[in-house]
Amino acid sequence: MARAQPLVHRGAIHAVNVAMMAFSLPVGAFLLTLALLGRESLVMSSRATAITGAGIGISQGDPVGLVLSFLS
Repeated sequence: MARAQPLVHRGAIHAVNVAMMAFSLPVGAFLLTLALLGRESLVMSSRATAITGAGIGISQGDPVGLVLSFLS
């Protein structure tokens, strides 16, 4: 069975999850739900934040807008 994480680590995980909710509500809600169920993981939260941030950044670029203009 996994050891319980220190309170400081759990607080950091919750802070990352709440910050994630500011960028993407569904992803942040999913991470907070996992945390409330006792399966919080700083690795999972940080990876989800990185992937979501990269996706948002890429979608704001000109090449994506050009591809989307061809599709519509």
